[in-house]
Amino acid sequence: MPKDSGNRSPRQKSRGNTERALSPVRRGVLSAAFWVFAAAIFFSPLIFFTAVTRNPYIIQNIIFRSLTAVAVLLLLFSRKGHITFAKTYLDKPLAAYGILIALSLVAALIYYPQWKTAYFVFWGKRMIFFVFNCLAVFYISFLMAKDSYYKKILIYALIATASISAFYAILQYTGHEFIWPQNLHHYGSRSVSTFGNPTFIASFEVVIIILCLWAFTGASTAPSAIVWAVIFSLNFFALLITQTRSSWAGAIVALVIYTVFALKKGLWKKMAAAFAVLFLVAWIFPKLAYNHDHPTVWSRLTVETRNISNLMESSGMTQRLLIWGASWRMFRQSPVFGHGWGSFEIRYPVEQGRMIAEKPEFGGLRTHANNSHSEILEQLSQLGIVGFFIFAAIWLVFFYRAGRAYFESGGLLVLACAAAAAGFMADNMLGVTLNFPMPVMAFWAICGIAVAESSRGEYIVSRKLKTALALKIILSALVIFFIKKQVDYFKGEMKYFNGFTRSRMGDIKRAAKDCLKSWRYYHWNTDNNYELGNCFMRLAKYDREEWATEWKKAGVEPWATRMEAAVWAYKEALKANPAYDETYYSLAIAYQSMGEANEAEKNYREAASINPVSAEYFLALGNHFLRDEKTRDIKKAEEFYSRAFELKPDSPDIANNLAYVYMLKGDLRKSYELYKKALEINPAYDTAKRNLESLLPRLGIPVEKWRDKAIAAVKAENFAGALSLFRKIIDANPGDAGAAFYLGNCLTSLKRFDEAASVYERLVKFHPGEKNFATNLAKIYYMRGDRKKAVNFLEEISPNFPRDKDIDRLLNTFRGVGGNF
Repeated sequence: MPKDSGNRSPRQKSRGNTERALSPVRRGVLSAAFWVFAAAIFFSPLIFFTAVTRNPYIIQNIIFRSLTAVAVLLLLFSRKGHITFAKTYLDKPLAAYGILIALSLVAALIYYPQWKTAYFVFWGKRMIFFVFNCLAVFYISFLMAKDSYYKKILIYALIATASISAFYAILQYTGHEFIWPQNLHHYGSRSVSTFGNPTFIASFEVVIIILCLWAFTGASTAPSAIVWAVIFSLNFFALLITQTRSSWAGAIVALVIYTVFALKKGLWKKMAAAFAVLFLVAWIFPKLAYNHDHPTVWSRLTVETRNISNLMESSGMTQRLLIWGASWRMFRQSPVFGHGWGSFEIRYPVEQGRMIAEKPEFGGLRTHANNSHSEILEQLSQLGIVGFFIFAAIWLVFFYRAGRAYFESGGLLVLACAAAAAGFMADNMLGVTLNFPMPVMAFWAICGIAVAESSRGEYIVSRKLKTALALKIILSALVIFFIKKQVDYFKGEMKYFNGFTRSRMGDIKRAAKDCLKSWRYYHWNTDNNYELGNCFMRLAKYDREEWATEWKKAGVEPWATRMEAAVWAYKEALKANPAYDETYYSLAIAYQSMGEANEAEKNYREAASINPVSAEYFLALGNHFLRDEKTRDIKKAEEFYSRAFELKPDSPDIANNLAYVYMLKGDLRKSYELYKKALEINPAYDTAKRNLESLLPRLGIPVEKWRDKAIAAVKAENFAGALSLFRKIIDANPGDAGAAFYLGNCLTSLKRFDEAASVYERLVKFHPGEKNFATNLAKIYYMRGDRKKAVNFLEEISPNFPRDKDIDRLLNTFRGVGGNF
């Protein structure tokens, strides 16, 4: 490879500018940049905390970005008096894409000026991600791959970190966990390894297994082939363990591409051996699980297709359909330039709410989404047609140049990297890992290697600058500032996690102080600010003088009351992300407590518009319109209670409140039926019971006459006659516990023990403090021959009746110690 391009203009030469091939370098500033970046690649995915921050990849990204920023700085000033950077055939499309996403903020601010702070925050996060997690990785990897020594370092760093993580995943899979809690809630038996999310390690492994396959097919000796076969098996096993089907599909795409073109090189034996290993690992995979009902590869692949006749049973697919539908709506609203880069997480809850309002049957699928779960829709929804075509152009150029290089030179590494990139893209047609730090690091690294392998006339560029020293000082200061901000963000996450944990333990005061400290480190953590508002709402005592010190440290004007402080915190949460319905709802409650009815109503409505399937929000709106007798609006209250009852017909509170509205309207029959409904759901609901009993005489329902006749029948030992009367009373008033008790006694006297047990069980469930209900149920169990159940039941309820002689006597009788009942 030539040391100089030989095509510089005289002006370039006089200025000392060069475009040159990267000469072998083993020491110096450029070497240091490469080693720092290699350290970022190797260490970042392996470092995580389980009880310090919410997610392990927070510290991973902090470390990676900080080291990468240092590496970029060292690279830029690796030649004294010059600024140094790479030049590739993807520069122009990447620059066009970067300019577009930078300018997309303008589109967002035009559409949503009221949310400008949130859009600045999300756009800023995505710009930092694009610069440090994408571009920096790509260009440094490109330059490393131009040097054969550092190319090996880069590839080995990727494979080594993945293999260590894969080994840990296998330990988890076989039941040998020593760091994470055993139960990782919704991930179940899916291994997460050091990544904290099975999807992240899965996408990482899509890249790594192809690199391992490349190394295996290129091995020149039997021992090295065996070593690479083992490493290949290890990483492929880790991919299977994650049970991430989109990544499995991506891996298949990558394997097929690599296999088809590698076979043209005559690698039949090695590819046959590789596929033998794949099938062996896939067969062994479920057999090593500590969880013996672990699915096989085939069952995992077919679990959705078995439900194809009823997609509503397949939440994984239908939730994606909901997300895709919302993404498509976003695209249709702004098809040319989209809603702005980073806007999806802000816009999605709103669009989802509108979709559910139109199609309530999707209500049960409501979910949170950071991204579109399809990279095509990700681009269309946020950057429109223009952004999508520029994005597509990047990859068309990439695959065209990589393919041409393979056919010209036959290099298997460029084939492997292009195949891995294609697999990663295929994975992201259903996934999101192009938008998360650790998996995307592997993706852009292999893209950099592929471009280096397929480049012939691209060079490392050094431009001589008179202001190089000043620029170095400025950029060094910016890097230091950037790293400090990264550290502050991490400290804020730690304080938030402390506050969140203390809040759940009931230590509200210290939790609030921790969350306020978190806000001081980083203002735009919506979860922290929301938790801070909740803490102020729950704070038992707000000492204004004590909190004045805390507010002063935070640089905020002291709030006079805890409610004012809560309102401020919720507003801070909405500044950071205005799309969480819970925040609007909590803010509405705070305003309601402060007597600001208009603000409360506005925020209740906003919460209900984002989440139109929350009965709680519509119940709150109904309550809002009945709260003040002078200003109450019965019509609106009826509207919102009816919507709430439609959403949650098993809520006794909603039924009771709607019944009260009908009572105010004078529709006593409707009111009565709804009070009955409330008591059928909860017979111990005293408010509904009192209201219903007040209506009985007004509706001419003679419950007391029926009761007198029933009791007379019991005294006459006419239990069958009493039975029908007590059933009639209970039908009229499902909350009449006395009638239900008599009903149970009548059934017992008639030796209909199973029916009696059902009656008493319901009484005990809703009246656990009534001893007679409990002792009668125990006697029924005993009389129908279930002595063990009778004993167990009495032992279970005895703590509710400490040192009760009747309970003790019954227990002795049932245990056969003596006595009778």
